[in-house]
Amino acid sequence: MTPLHFTIFIFVSFIFASSSSRSAPPGHPFDPLTETELKLVRTIINKSYPIGPNHKFTFQYVGLNEPDKSLVLSWHSSVNHTVKPPPRQAFVIARDNGKSREIVVDFSSRAIVSDKIHVGNGYPMLSSYEQEAAIELVFKFKPFHDAVTKRGLNVSEIVFTTSTIGWYGESEAETERVVRMLPFYLDGSVNMYLRPIEGMTILVNLDVMKVTEFKDRLTVTMPKANGKEYRLSKLKPPFGPTLQNAVVLQPDGPGFNVDGHIVRWANWEFHLSFDVRAGIIISLASIFDMDVNKYRQVLYKGHLSEIFIPYMDPSDDWYFATYFDCGDFGCGKCAVSLKPYTDCPAGAVFMDGIFAGQYGTPTKIPNVMCIFEKYAGDIMWRHTEAEIPNLEITEVRPDVSLIARIVTTVGNYDYIVDYEFKPSGSIKIGVGLTGVLEVKPVEYIHKSEIGEEDIQGTIVTDNTVGVNHDHFVTFRLDLDIDGTQNSFVRNELVTKRTAKSVNTPRKSYWTTRPKTAKTEAEARVKLGLKAEELVVVNPNRKTKHGNEAGYRILSGAATGPLLAQDDYPQIRAAFTNYNVWITLYNRSEVWAGGLYADQSHGDDTLAVWSQRNREIENKDIVMWYTVGFHHVPSQEDFPTMPTLSGGFELRPTNFFEQNPVLKSKPIKLTNAEKCIPKN
Repeated sequence: MTPLHFTIFIFVSFIFASSSSRSAPPGHPFDPLTETELKLVRTIINKSYPIGPNHKFTFQYVGLNEPDKSLVLSWHSSVNHTVKPPPRQAFVIARDNGKSREIVVDFSSRAIVSDKIHVGNGYPMLSSYEQEAAIELVFKFKPFHDAVTKRGLNVSEIVFTTSTIGWYGESEAETERVVRMLPFYLDGSVNMYLRPIEGMTILVNLDVMKVTEFKDRLTVTMPKANGKEYRLSKLKPPFGPTLQNAVVLQPDGPGFNVDGHIVRWANWEFHLSFDVRAGIIISLASIFDMDVNKYRQVLYKGHLSEIFIPYMDPSDDWYFATYFDCGDFGCGKCAVSLKPYTDCPAGAVFMDGIFAGQYGTPTKIPNVMCIFEKYAGDIMWRHTEAEIPNLEITEVRPDVSLIARIVTTVGNYDYIVDYEFKPSGSIKIGVGLTGVLEVKPVEYIHKSEIGEEDIQGTIVTDNTVGVNHDHFVTFRLDLDIDGTQNSFVRNELVTKRTAKSVNTPRKSYWTTRPKTAKTEAEARVKLGLKAEELVVVNPNRKTKHGNEAGYRILSGAATGPLLAQDDYPQIRAAFTNYNVWITLYNRSEVWAGGLYADQSHGDDTLAVWSQRNREIENKDIVMWYTVGFHHVPSQEDFPTMPTLSGGFELRPTNFFEQNPVLKSKPIKLTNAEKCIPKN
């Protein structure tokens, strides 16, 4: 194929495109809180609790108080949404004089309808403002300046990031709401995470804003600043590899329609929202079935629930590095503005994200989400029939999908989270890891200098070890396959010996042995232990051939935790003990690591909820799926890391009567270079 520079004009003409003619209802129950609503929340709460820098009341989380599911479904299924929508409310977690307060604000009555103090372990999500205040506090702390002078460093070249400290067996009375301050040294580099200042212990109590502990072991080893540049404008030749330009244009505009927060494309319709903790939330996703001429339910609500990252260095400078990114810092709050043509391709539509700051003031992240169509030369389906005499038939359909994307940068790592919808009915959820490593400064520069007990990672450059760690990315998916009453089927593939009575030379074959999980305990799955298909079905909806309508899980790599079960970080992150969980729907069970993740004790997690062992057969159930990565760093991850990808797919299985994209028309390609075979 010879084209080096090409332009492709795409016109998406799936027969399902007529769905875009449906009008969006006003005031959708799942719309994110608006700037006006956030201001109203602040005004209402300010009547009861004075807010501002001179008061001890701060907003840690403000989000939509999820409406009752039955009310949402009643509204959604009514003709032209004539049923009254459920009450619209905000859920607030605030710090009030050293306590965590939970408040529900009702917008119609403009009043607080619920107000209680959290009793239990853990602390709410950190705000950006208090982390910045903690950094300013340390810069004014004299012992810190004295330590910097002893090390011969320039304080103006030091930058900080904050770290949660985890929990290691302390009682609730022994814990304070503190963060650990991690210093880095620039001095010629902007790649700060590759230049840590090791050996300083700095703890700041956020409730009283005071340095409560400071120690300096005068460790002076520090990686050099050279070789860490990643900005194109600062890099020097030679460059490479050279990538030829490739532009994808749609002269008639995108093939999807965004009406408010409702997205319609091909045969799909769903609601797209933003949450300061979860990032993107997909709700009320349904797909049009031509055979029955209606939309059918697939996903009531799906989103990122938690990201757990434990590092594998037990030393004093590292043991605490066991982060809950969504619960500690907010995967929505840490999301970044996406750049057109690089983060998202031509034709993408962008949405802003709005959340409440520490004192309730609305804060906007422009272009925090994007929606776009992807065509990358994939094949939707094809077949060549060459065995019929004097006749050769080839039918091919290029594959186009729709992606909703967000990128959240939590410290050194950038997480790319994609929700991909395919005309075939599949939903693919992808996670990409990039950014920079978290590294440890060391004395040595060669592998031969490392003692066996000191190996916690890989030497990636002089005096620098990329520390081994894990990423466990957990999603909450409230699947409603053709309705709320669903079951979870573990369809085991078993080997059978051929009966002696059968006249065949074959000695074995495999067949399926389905088992419907009746309780939550029967639905916990560690992938890779045996051959089985995992399917969420609606036992009340069957095809004309008697098969239950369902969606199966096409899993990615089977990765599970390697920490000891009694290790404190693993107790807190016991939701990673299984790759797949099924629980009975409960509106309050949203965050796999617990509502209060910071310094949590592991007593309010998915693993604990599942111990109730509730009945789940033919019930309203929720699926939890964890995408796992064991990351042994390599030199190629330095100074920035090429994206490492993982994910899984939800694929229709006996949901349709036949191939739902059989009659899809090929996309129209014009002005494209021809493929010319080489001689």
